[in-house]
Amino acid sequence: VIMAINYFVESRDVAKVEAATLLGDVLLAEQGGQLTEAIRLAEQLVTSYSGAPAAGHGVVLLANLHYAQGRFSEARSYYHNYLDNYETVDVLAYAAQSGLGSCLEAEGQLMEAGLHYEAYAAQEVGTIREAMAQMEAARVYGLAGDGKRQRELLEAVSRKFSKYPIAAEARSTMGML
Repeated sequence: VIMAINYFVESRDVAKVEAATLLGDVLLAEQGGQLTEAIRLAEQLVTSYSGAPAAGHGVVLLANLHYAQGRFSEARSYYHNYLDNYETVDVLAYAAQSGLGSCLEAEGQLMEAGLHYEAYAAQEVGTIREAMAQMEAARVYGLAGDGKRQRELLEAVSRKFSKYPIAAEARSTMGML
């Protein structure tokens, strides 16, 4: 029984290393402009090492790659996959939530995108991610022509996060309205 447990633990460790190595290959392909290869490797990572932390990163990368190619339905599916099936890492969760909002925006659903960012901000109360999501919502509402809601959000960020640089960004944006 002990040998079986040791084998299982060692196998998991080897799989994590293999997944991390494959993630590195995905990043190299992406940075080298080989998007088809990056997608192929990311799909291999996600399929072969589902559940591994590196695979979670791969899911978000794969979503971003599809988004960059204008394949918003596929991107949305992968963003949801990450949020629904992986232990969230703050930066990856923010990337996935922002990706979902960006998909809505790219499809011309500006008000829905604003609502999405606001809902995400409500999940992140008291964190800088709340302010970042509110800034995105304000930007999108501005694009949609809802200047009143844009200003309300910018004022909220300016007040609530006054000690952070994002408050200055919010004040600067209000000054340009």
